[in-house]
Amino acid sequence: MAGNGDEETEFLMEQVKKLELMEKRTKELVEQRKLERQCLEMECLKMERQKKYLLAMLRENEDAEEQDRLEQEAKKPFHGAGNILGAPSPVQRVESVQPVRNMVKPIEIDESKPKGNIQVRLGDGGRLVLTLNLTHTISLPWARNRNVLAPFKQRPELNEYASKIFLLDSP
Repeated sequence: MAGNGDEETEFLMEQVKKLELMEKRTKELVEQRKLERQCLEMECLKMERQKKYLLAMLRENEDAEEQDRLEQEAKKPFHGAGNILGAPSPVQRVESVQPVRNMVKPIEIDESKPKGNIQVRLGDGGRLVLTLNLTHTISLPWARNRNVLAPFKQRPELNEYASKIFLLDSP
């Protein structure tokens, strides 16, 4: 019977080792599944953020499309009553505009110093050629007569240049 007990003991030891090995593999699988679950949860959160972002972009695009559609509708040709051939034409106001060129006083030029010409485009579409010394500043012609500043009043984006000091340079 002693031999039988040893065989049983060995058999039971093998069974215990197999169960321990299965337990170890099961724990490893459980840990692997936990990590996979965490990765999947993080991926799910990432996808939710992307979905939220894409929905916001979709709303912005829809708003922009609606705004563009409204702008295009406002630009429709032949919208309104218009003019009818043979109908009396509406009276148009005619304002008398004095050319700016006549209001500019001559600038004193020192003939002994270098000089150059500047062509100025006026608000009425005209041009004015100024002969200046290289030491004159751009603000000097405008300081002579404030009526010349009309183009700067009509276009505020030019105001920054009206107050800057520039030196004239010739090649």
